[in-house]
Amino acid sequence: MAVILLLGLIQVGPPIQESSWFPEGLLYRHPLADPRAPVTGVRFQFPLEKSDDFKNESVLGTHLAVFRRGDRDIGLEIQAEGAAFARFDFTENWDMDGADFRFGFPIAYLAGSIALKLHPWHMTSHLGDEFIERTGRKRIVYARNEIALGGSWDVDQEWRVYVEAGYAFERGDVNEPMRVMAGVETVGRHLGPDWPEVFGGINLTTYEETDWGIQFASEVGVRLRPEGSNRGIRLGVGYFRGHSALTQFFDEREEYWTFGFALPL
Repeated sequence: MAVILLLGLIQVGPPIQESSWFPEGLLYRHPLADPRAPVTGVRFQFPLEKSDDFKNESVLGTHLAVFRRGDRDIGLEIQAEGAAFARFDFTENWDMDGADFRFGFPIAYLAGSIALKLHPWHMTSHLGDEFIERTGRKRIVYARNEIALGGSWDVDQEWRVYVEAGYAFERGDVNEPMRVMAGVETVGRHLGPDWPEVFGGINLTTYEETDWGIQFASEVGVRLRPEGSNRGIRLGVGYFRGHSALTQFFDEREEYWTFGFALPL
């Protein structure tokens, strides 16, 4: 049904002419405040609970357009994304708590300010060897093979809202099928034309397996990039509250501030 809807919308728009391999930019961008955004970077986590340890999460990831039919105003695009998220405990000699791995192949369609995507993706989760040896905890089988349908609206050149829903057709022992995500974000020269670009975002995610508890994530900062290029660096501070984004601990609640950088394409 989602494929039929997407193809129907493509037929409504004007003819698509141009084709290109590995074009710059993305017709549908991954939400910047999503804790599982596939971008390379490092974030330091400062817990609000005194009993929790100071952590570091390092990400090696990418999200790029493989093929585009059309241009940046109207087009159909096949994308590829993937990332590894590893969290390390500073108090325990930088032992790794665990790691999440994801990859997917979004199919995106853009017409003006409206973008849609059909997104098959996979996530699996692993527990760190040092954490197992220290605590005796056993790894849980957390995995999602999901089909997501998303939509975003560029309210203007600086503001964007989005929503998506996913169904995990194949999953681990602890997973349930449904996931919903929504948010708002902005990137622009809000401080004036002579200042760097400022970004900000709020992302809300909820999973059926956590009884629809809200995972709240926000981030604000500056974006530095060459004129006319999408490549650059984001420096930002964030706040997270909700069920852990590190999926081996999905049933535990966390609250922390973050500081770090990301290298989006």
